[in-house]
Amino acid sequence: MMISKEYKQDCIKFKKYIRNQKYIDRFEESSKLFDRLYYLSFCLYNLLPVKSNKRITIYCNYMKRDLISALNLTYTNNFESAKRDYRTVIETAFRLISYSLKEYIFSVRKANKVYSSSLQLQKLRKILDTHKIGKLTSSLEKFFKNTVLFDDIDFLNEKYSKFSAITHNNDMDAEESNNLLLIKEHSKDESVNFLNEIIVLMDHLIVVIYYSVSLQNKVNLSRQDFYFLVKMLQPEISEEHLTTIADDYSTIVDIDLK
Repeated sequence: MMISKEYKQDCIKFKKYIRNQKYIDRFEESSKLFDRLYYLSFCLYNLLPVKSNKRITIYCNYMKRDLISALNLTYTNNFESAKRDYRTVIETAFRLISYSLKEYIFSVRKANKVYSSSLQLQKLRKILDTHKIGKLTSSLEKFFKNTVLFDDIDFLNEKYSKFSAITHNNDMDAEESNNLLLIKEHSKDESVNFLNEIIVLMDHLIVVIYYSVSLQNKVNLSRQDFYFLVKMLQPEISEEHLTTIADDYSTIVDIDLK
């Protein structure tokens, strides 16, 4: 290959490939599943508050950006790249719930005229200051152990670990390619399996974000929208589970008032 002779022709070929690219909705089943994924993403996007304190607003904007990017990559059959974006969405969810919980604990302590710090707050500050996501996820699992949110946190942690293998190029079975145009075209079964996996991921993300937004007192759903959301999350998430989160969010984690 002569770079100096072939670079223009390769650019032309790449543009032609993009124009002729096949999308995920070329199969009827995957088209319906993508629509469902989009609806869930729309719900999650609109659960995130538009205005909050600076740190939470930044996290929300990150998540909105990555949700849109992940949908685009999914629709264009770039599943591996989409997983990287969904991994980032999960990490942002972990940071968002941690920060929301820290702020909520602080406000409850202040309302009870307890102004000193606590071991609980110190732990949350430490995990928010770290760049080590493993420390963040393990600490969150300890915070939510024996609560109704543990299974959701644990599920997201498992998906984060799985998608991290792709992000860090640890998948030794990945196919090798030296041609930019050899982007994998996925079969119907591969598309359906991937969409089903991400749909379940979105179900649990919505539960965790609903809890986080509840702590901020920023849930802005009508009764009709709440039950629409309940219906959208079934069968993975029961009505009882989301209702418990909505009604009992303030008591899910025991707050140290000492």
